[in-house]
Amino acid sequence: MKSGLRAAFGWGSAQAATRMVVGFASIKVTAVLLGPAGIALVGQAANFLTLMQGTLGNAIQTAVTKLTAEEQGDASTHLPLWGTAMRLAIGLAIVAGILVAVFNRPLARWLFDREDLGYVVIATGLVLPFTLLTQALSGILTGLRSFRLVALFNMSTTLLGALIFIGLSYAFGLPGGLIGTIVAVASGALVIVAVIRRAKALPIRAGFRHWEAALVPSIVAFYPMLLVHSAAEPLTLILVRDAIIGTSGVEQAGLWQAVLRLSNMYTMVLITTLSMYSLPTLSAIKDPGEFRSVMFGMAAKMGAATAAAALLIYLCRDLIVHVVFSAKFGAVRDLIGVQLVGDVLNVASWPLHS
Repeated sequence: MKSGLRAAFGWGSAQAATRMVVGFASIKVTAVLLGPAGIALVGQAANFLTLMQGTLGNAIQTAVTKLTAEEQGDASTHLPLWGTAMRLAIGLAIVAGILVAVFNRPLARWLFDREDLGYVVIATGLVLPFTLLTQALSGILTGLRSFRLVALFNMSTTLLGALIFIGLSYAFGLPGGLIGTIVAVASGALVIVAVIRRAKALPIRAGFRHWEAALVPSIVAFYPMLLVHSAAEPLTLILVRDAIIGTSGVEQAGLWQAVLRLSNMYTMVLITTLSMYSLPTLSAIKDPGEFRSVMFGMAAKMGAATAAAALLIYLCRDLIVHVVFSAKFGAVRDLIGVQLVGDVLNVASWPLHS
């Protein structure tokens, strides 16, 4: 188990470091090219896609990870599960994508207070089949504890997504940034298929040929316990950002979004590591006492590590705001303190609700 944690932490740290470096570059470019208002609208688009992914795909991803980790055997043993999960994910995504496209105008009015941005909502519906397939494949790799492949996928997706987002933002301004946010996430489907095919890790084509209706209830059973959890965070962020836009303006919402972006960049180091290690490891533990010990041990260690990082960021907040953002974001330094306290509580409690 210790070797598994070391492997997860090593690969998790590598991909988190990649995300941090790319994230700094991305947020700097966003701050300069789009400003606070642009960051706020991009945040709405990103959270809406996350909301759709979470409500539709997180249960499938978690089910595949847990059931794969629990069932020992070669790939042929898991093919019915994997094939059913992939086809179910794509089917749900197509239905949801059509509904999203049909109601793009009211959704755009809710998200952006602008009906002319309905094309962003339509783009979200179009990419859902690709993003949910990516989630299913990622869940398979995590269940197999293929930490190296999961890390390679995440790092490659981060780099490709950043290039797409920055390129479109530079070329087309706010419209390019909004579409780039959606396309960047969808590009993960191409990356994960390329990684799997190159490593010959999974028989993807063979998996697609399998469909066992008897396995659907086992997968769907994960929805009740994950639906609220998956939707709560992105929906809350959308509603809070919408409230700030309505009361204080889109510029103030952008400052709040900038604080969240800064928070996400450092907490992802720990959360990425935990997400790779915790679910397959805890799923393999049968003894309740050992399960509790491992879970609470994770929470204590991650809480302490986050507190140390948060303290360092708070002490260096002036320098960080100057380097990461632009002159328009000076007010961010006054908002960081409360967010850092929440970060410590969030990461420490993550093993308990993941």
